[in-house]
Amino acid sequence: MSTLLVIDDERVVRTVACQTLRQAGYTCLEADSALAALEQLQSDPQRLDGMVVDIRLPDMSGLNLVRLARIHRPGTPALFISGYALPAEEPELQQLLQAFLPKPFTPDQLLAAVRELLRTPQSS
Repeated sequence: MSTLLVIDDERVVRTVACQTLRQAGYTCLEADSALAALEQLQSDPQRLDGMVVDIRLPDMSGLNLVRLARIHRPGTPALFISGYALPAEEPELQQLLQAFLPKPFTPDQLLAAVRELLRTPQSS
């Protein structure tokens, strides 16, 4: 099954998301910050099929994190999550925001969004 990296500074969100994903058969890695996620991506050669990324992280935006993550893992799809409204539309933003799930979300909504993310062809 697929391996996903969940990046969110809220522990309860990470815990529930990973618990949901693991129960559905996914391998779930966790990071509580953008810097921790980047360190994990650089040091861990494990295959990564996708990321679930909070748009607002304390140390870096989720959008910038995905840009940097793709240096190490080109084309890795990202499902963005946020409890805030999306920023104003920009072409680059729309290209990065391949998938978005507003918080709060249910386990079923998360699983549906992840399945769709992994089914959709990605661009780098």
